[in-house]
Amino acid sequence: MNDWMIEVCILQAKFKQNLYYLLPQSMQEEISTWYQTQLFSPEFCRNRLVQVPLGKNNKLQAALILRTCPLPQTFVKAKLKFAAAWYNEQAYLSDKQVELARLLAQRYQCTFAHALSLSLPPYNLKQPKKSGNKYRNYIALIQQTLTEVERSKLAAVPQLTEEQKAVLQKLQLSLAANKREFLLHGVTGSGKTEIYLTLAKEVLAAGRCCLILVPEINLSYPMIQAFSLRFPEICGIWHSQMSEGEKLSTAMAIADGKLKILIGTRSALFSNLDNIGLIVIDEEHDSSYLSETIPHYHAITVARLMLRQHLKAFLLLASATPSVNSYYRTTEGRSVLLTLTQRVTHTLPPAIDIVDLRNETVKTDKLILAKRTVKTISNCLNLQQQVLLVLNRRGYNTSTLCRKCGQAILCPHCDFRLVYHLDCRKLLCHYCGYRQNLPEKCAFCGEKALINYGFGTEMVEQYVRNLFPQVNVARLDQDVSSKKQAATKVLQDFRQGRCQILVGTQMIAKGHDFSNVGLVCLLCIDSLLSMPGYKAEERCFQLICQAAGRAGRQGQNCQVLLQTFAPQERCLQAAIRNDYQQFYQDQLVWRRRLGYPPFLYFGQFKISINCRYDLSAIRTLLQRINAELTALIAGIKQHKPELKLILWPFSDDLLRKVDNEYRIFLNITANDEAAISYLFKLLLQISLPFTCNFSLFLEA
Repeated sequence: MNDWMIEVCILQAKFKQNLYYLLPQSMQEEISTWYQTQLFSPEFCRNRLVQVPLGKNNKLQAALILRTCPLPQTFVKAKLKFAAAWYNEQAYLSDKQVELARLLAQRYQCTFAHALSLSLPPYNLKQPKKSGNKYRNYIALIQQTLTEVERSKLAAVPQLTEEQKAVLQKLQLSLAANKREFLLHGVTGSGKTEIYLTLAKEVLAAGRCCLILVPEINLSYPMIQAFSLRFPEICGIWHSQMSEGEKLSTAMAIADGKLKILIGTRSALFSNLDNIGLIVIDEEHDSSYLSETIPHYHAITVARLMLRQHLKAFLLLASATPSVNSYYRTTEGRSVLLTLTQRVTHTLPPAIDIVDLRNETVKTDKLILAKRTVKTISNCLNLQQQVLLVLNRRGYNTSTLCRKCGQAILCPHCDFRLVYHLDCRKLLCHYCGYRQNLPEKCAFCGEKALINYGFGTEMVEQYVRNLFPQVNVARLDQDVSSKKQAATKVLQDFRQGRCQILVGTQMIAKGHDFSNVGLVCLLCIDSLLSMPGYKAEERCFQLICQAAGRAGRQGQNCQVLLQTFAPQERCLQAAIRNDYQQFYQDQLVWRRRLGYPPFLYFGQFKISINCRYDLSAIRTLLQRINAELTALIAGIKQHKPELKLILWPFSDDLLRKVDNEYRIFLNITANDEAAISYLFKLLLQISLPFTCNFSLFLEA
């Protein structure tokens, strides 16, 4: 056989250059047997995972083969190492997965290896796993939580409303006019899922596949229930709580053509599903679609990139509270607006009432539920109805303070307060995961004067249990949902009436269809308004409207209470009237004035520096980076005056330690998104006195 050379990408996140290796004859013969031929072809190798020796110690590393060619005469054979081994027959990526990684690496200015890591198959790197039908077993477990009545209801095809028919007709006409992106703005309970199901049937009939995204794992379960009962045997699920075997089973079923519909969280975008005809992003406004790890991609952006690869596919974004950016695209003609203004039950959404906490006599730090709220809960329970209590803070207490010196207990790895969790009776850091026992005395002054302050979902749960001891109370937050199938059990108990009060974070406020909820109450909503970032009001409005949408879905009488110290806030007033248009117009006014999206593109440069460096030196370094960026922007404007790049002022007082790193964000706006990526590329080329890690966030 010939001397074949392979060009590979080392799958270490920070490894930038490609390397070359010789392909030994034994590996050529092995891969030829996989293709049932004696003749080796370079096409056999492309996009396959291989083990290669690296460095002086020849430590084996995972690598992806980018191309295979005969050894050129210009290469000295003796200087090239031999590849060590294949992983296994199933360990490879599709051309589309590799090309998507290239697009992401270019957009977010990360290494190709970083981008490829999103698509790496869950294969055992030495021996192929026997996965069997694990994906079917997993879906069967999810289906078992349904009653026969629920199963029959989901399997039946309902009569579409006139609004739903109009939406589908407009969508088909737009597709005929070569439109490929749509925004479905439908009020809660308006039947958006039925639109997805109807479109999926049409796409499947055309021989193509469907990708359905939900923001959280808990929301993937009701979606897979609806789809797998309507389309048995061809649905798969994909999210981070699945085992390697379950993911492998799903990936192999996709490769074998058994699965035509894949439902999952944002990571499902990077599966091996091919020939896609429909991409749905449900609850498109949700911040969970933004990745917190490098590359900091947004699911909507990735979906738009995928439309370049799947030329017969279209993208459907859907929400009862669309993001301002997505809605604005419809006014510019870059997306087609579809609207559902009525619930399928033809009932009106529940009215939202303000509970003004300024009128309460209880001290603020002791105030969990107002008197009116407690009375309303009691009345609701007497009517045999259920209650949702929404609080976007998990844990028991939000901080532990010393009454004498005023110092709070901080995480040793982060500049944030530890939160007391009753379940494990420990103080936890919500940023790095550090945990410790509750100390007996203050570490600063030595006094035994520690007090707990504030409240989270655990305290609310205990408080409600004490108020209503005869009532079953459950809680659903990240602490509960981190255990596999735990959230499913909680939601099943609530949906089937075995639990009367459900306390939880925002994960109980969206997507769920509860039939007997008579009261939804939002607690501590004011804390959302004080969050940093220009989207604070938008997220507050969305949470209120989404939570209110869980009530009265079957036409029953219900109430929604909003506890607040600031009832005059415009976004709260728009939310209680369920007036999206007023909220949207208010947002446009001040965003246009300040130069925020959707009028300019927005990016953030995240700078991370190991905390072993002296803090004063880090502050000096940040000032230098700021000066360098200012000079780079001036240089870009000189050559391209049409570009409007703005580096927003920053203060190194915002420097925070997180997980043993000092971090700060620099905000950039521009009238061209590519200019932000280009500026970031130039930043990466600056020589600095000590190592910094840079990453790029871009608005969807």
